[in-house]
Amino acid sequence: MKELTKPEEFLKSKPYWTTKEARELIGEEFQVDFSEAQVRRILKEKLKMNFSKPYSLNYRRPSEAEEILAGNLNTVMSLLKEKGMIS
Repeated sequence: MKELTKPEEFLKSKPYWTTKEARELIGEEFQVDFSEAQVRRILKEKLKMNFSKPYSLNYRRPSEAEEILAGNLNTVMSLLKEKGMIS
């Protein structure tokens, strides 16, 4: 499969894919039938894509979570300096 730039463009249209979804997309677009193992190999070795486990986002996380964390960290660092635990 020499023309790997076209499948790569298709696959980059979505931030993540399951192997099954990628296999179906490749089959539909290029009329080929690869096994899931072949698709994994193509994605990893030819297209340099990575495997990762999807994680769910916490819907309760406040939108300003990073700012809250930075503020808390500054407070803790100040308290540690006051107590002489860090310099």
